[in-house]
Amino acid sequence: MQQDVRHRLVKEADTILAPLGVYVVDMEVESGRNRTLVRFFVDVEEGKVDISHCAKASRTLIEHYDTHLTFGENYAIEVSSPGMERRIARPRDFKRFAGSEAQVRLSKVVDGRRNFRAILGDSDDNNFTLLLGEEKLTLPFTFLSRANLVYDFTKHKEDADGIQS
Repeated sequence: MQQDVRHRLVKEADTILAPLGVYVVDMEVESGRNRTLVRFFVDVEEGKVDISHCAKASRTLIEHYDTHLTFGENYAIEVSSPGMERRIARPRDFKRFAGSEAQVRLSKVVDGRRNFRAILGDSDDNNFTLLLGEEKLTLPFTFLSRANLVYDFTKHKEDADGIQS
């Protein structure tokens, strides 16, 4: 999917979901032979996203896109939370998770690489910074293909087994 179309769809979905206190972290569109699957990853402004947020967001998006036939007649919408190793794609999330470790894939080769595992540094609406040991690498968001936080199970053992270590 072209970046400008994807950006427009994310912005449209944000507007649709704003009254619910939900925003789109990222989205994917998979075109198959029989139908198109549109997957939205959502979060909430405050607190943690739960299944009720996803269900309300799903109903709202389906109602909107059924009316506007944006994806044609044969499509399905899936809404989920970003997950523990959450996807991050927007400047607001890079700012929110500054200092966290992330796995980042670029759409262009930089310094002979496309894949980086680094600490997220400062970001603004146009650029993000990766901290690679002593090196800082500042890149435009247009170079970003995909990024996910790296969940540290050793730091969050109580999340995994319900017992605080």
